[in-house]
Amino acid sequence: MRRAPVFIVALVAAATLVGCTSPSAVAPTPESVNSQPASTELAWKQCGRGFDCATMRVPVSYSEPNGPTLGINVVRLPASGDRIGSLVVNPGGPGASGIDYAMAAQVIVSPDVLSHFDLVGFDPRGVGSSTPIHCFTGPDLDALIGADGTPDNAADLAALEDAARIVREGCAQGSPDLVGHLNTEDAARDLDQLRIALGEEKLNFLGKSYGTFLGATYADLFPTYVGRFVLDGALPPDIHGDEIALGQAQGFEDALRQFMTDCLTRSDCPFTVDVESAMTQLGAFIAGLETKPLPGRPNEPDRILTEALGTYAILMDLYSPNQWPDLRDALRAGLAGNGSPMMEQLDARLGRSPDGTYADNSMDAFYAYTCTDRTMTTNPSELAVLANEWSFGTAGQPAPAPLLGTYFAYANVACADWPYVSSTPAHEIDAADAAPILVVSTRHDPATPYEWGVRLAEQLDHARLLSYDGNGHTAYRKGSECVDSVVDAYLINGSVPTADVSC
Repeated sequence: MRRAPVFIVALVAAATLVGCTSPSAVAPTPESVNSQPASTELAWKQCGRGFDCATMRVPVSYSEPNGPTLGINVVRLPASGDRIGSLVVNPGGPGASGIDYAMAAQVIVSPDVLSHFDLVGFDPRGVGSSTPIHCFTGPDLDALIGADGTPDNAADLAALEDAARIVREGCAQGSPDLVGHLNTEDAARDLDQLRIALGEEKLNFLGKSYGTFLGATYADLFPTYVGRFVLDGALPPDIHGDEIALGQAQGFEDALRQFMTDCLTRSDCPFTVDVESAMTQLGAFIAGLETKPLPGRPNEPDRILTEALGTYAILMDLYSPNQWPDLRDALRAGLAGNGSPMMEQLDARLGRSPDGTYADNSMDAFYAYTCTDRTMTTNPSELAVLANEWSFGTAGQPAPAPLLGTYFAYANVACADWPYVSSTPAHEIDAADAAPILVVSTRHDPATPYEWGVRLAEQLDHARLLSYDGNGHTAYRKGSECVDSVVDAYLINGSVPTADVSC
């Protein structure tokens, strides 16, 4: 996942929509930190395909409300029928563009929802066009993504620590006025400013993946302003960074098993016998890339498919069952000695162009938020202990993630010596004064495991859990009529299930 992934949470809700937005929609101009006063007024202008665009200004630091401000860019698709109010959407990340997400309105929500709500998307502070943070050049990102996430020796570990230095120094040097102010609590405060700007008494919100953390944080800070909240693919606010890494290691291994179960029924599956044998064959392929990497894209002969890039490519294709055919094709080619399809698919998922540039700043924002929001183990010697426990188990206990444990254990080294700390440490929330919240969780979600949704729903005083027995990351508008009908009834009619629901 991105350079040994500091948690892979999301980026995918938006990534799966690549190609859904139209070039006739005009993206807002990037904003900057300046001395303009904070303002929640929205001067809407048409920006194509029926969307309106506007900018509001919020304090860089809420402890200095009259100090420097930054711009938050917003888009709106007005309701096509009997309007109920505004529905604000967030695709996750942290770092994914809510503006790009909203511009794929016909894909992300149902026609009935679009009939009754103004669909509103925004780029959170530091993201996309909302005063974007800049940490990395294209070569910097290539180095991060390509660093060996399963270090075997001192040189490998030193390379990982160098990668962490790229994150720490790149963000501090690239956006010194902004980097210390990117955290989910301030993003939630911006969200409330957006509610006020929209003229809404209550905030209606659809958050996916990391967007559930943003939504839950909002509910913790502003419970009386919670309207109809759907939190799909839950990331609980109380979860420690190490728990996230282990949970995702287990989640992606489970997703790999689901993929293998399906693959073995296909005539083009490159694996044989049974799921356990297939997992062993895949492990051998990944390990083999350590010593014998494969040629990558023909136009970039110096880029080769290493163990790190191969693993990342595989995991990115597990976010949706719709990507499983691509994964089968890429693995079949890889096992035949051709790494090009796997590299091409990885570049497409990450928005990397053949010239080595990246489409947006989502990775920059991802690291800035992630390293600030949560505590985690970053000391290499302590990470080595976790890697051993997760990959090989402890006395009398089996390994929780034998294939991916080491890879995920070392992920958090990217946040080593991060100088910016959230003012609100991870903690349980109950949102006791909030209206009922609908939490959606998928049984075989690789990035936000099912148990995290159960955990969040149990913490909230007024919540219902909608469980989806399926594959892929998040559930709403992913093919289940059962899930979609429950979510739509809740959003449009305020119909709260009388008990937890399973689909």
